[in-house]
Amino acid sequence: MVHKLSFTIGFCILIVCTACRQESPGTVPLTNARFFDLKTYFQQESASLTAKNPQLRKRLEIDGRIEEQTLDSVDFNEELRLFAEADINRPAWLDKYAVDSLLQNDRLSRLTYRALEADLKTRELQIDFLDGKVSEIHIQKKFDTAIANTDQKLAYFPGKGYSIENRQKTVLQDPQVFRVEVLLSEQ
Repeated sequence: MVHKLSFTIGFCILIVCTACRQESPGTVPLTNARFFDLKTYFQQESASLTAKNPQLRKRLEIDGRIEEQTLDSVDFNEELRLFAEADINRPAWLDKYAVDSLLQNDRLSRLTYRALEADLKTRELQIDFLDGKVSEIHIQKKFDTAIANTDQKLAYFPGKGYSIENRQKTVLQDPQVFRVEVLLSEQ
């Protein structure tokens, strides 16, 4: 069983490395990384979006109050910062995440990383692929302090938009929910 799991993980990494050697947007080489390089991926996405300069339709919801905005110019490094910060590709974490992969028609279609220890902020990272390119990224983060417990769900859809849901419970306040939904459109 262990040998089969090691072979599957090794095969998936090989597939991802092979698929990611393309020079097209939406792919990231794993170089010497064990995990998908989320930080580099979002640096590339930020550069690509900055060059395209799409219009953003942003819908914010804070505890039931809704606000909508249309933005013609944004700092994509800042917009995508939360996604890049969920990167788990660190040498100290090599044995801290379980890796699962899904192959369809002999191609990698999904990579999922699940935290094995409760103190890791990025609890789950799921990357879906279509034709060798990233089609969706879903991230679950959780972090607790002495005064607050925070759960975040992030979803990114290349070329389309993203969403962020933040639930926070503090010691002296009722739980707060903050949601952001962003749609990208060409100007």
